[in-house]
Amino acid sequence: MHLEKWEKFFRIHLPFISPTASLNPAHEARLPYRVVTVCRAADRAMVEQLIRQQLLNTCVVQYHCGEPDGTSNLTSITVEMLCTISERANVVQLVTRLGLEKSVRSVRWESMPHNLVA
Repeated sequence: MHLEKWEKFFRIHLPFISPTASLNPAHEARLPYRVVTVCRAADRAMVEQLIRQQLLNTCVVQYHCGEPDGTSNLTSITVEMLCTISERANVVQLVTRLGLEKSVRSVRWESMPHNLVA
């Protein structure tokens, strides 16, 4: 009786979950994200190492680019990656960690439309 009560509750409040749906994260779709970091040019190698360390064995990195940001001594580092919903927490950790670095001036992350992904 007690289980029937919960089954009814979840059937009413979670209609989008089918009982035959696979909960295996290996079958989740990978969604595209972009992280753009602006840092001091002198600290570019350290910031890139931090990015590699944070994303190690988590997301699929598709594109990595570092280029001077205008005429100042700043560098823009762009990383485009594919990750599942469960791996997105690693991207949040990366952005949070980069935001704590003294040499980082700004961090921006965004989801990318599927039609722009090559």
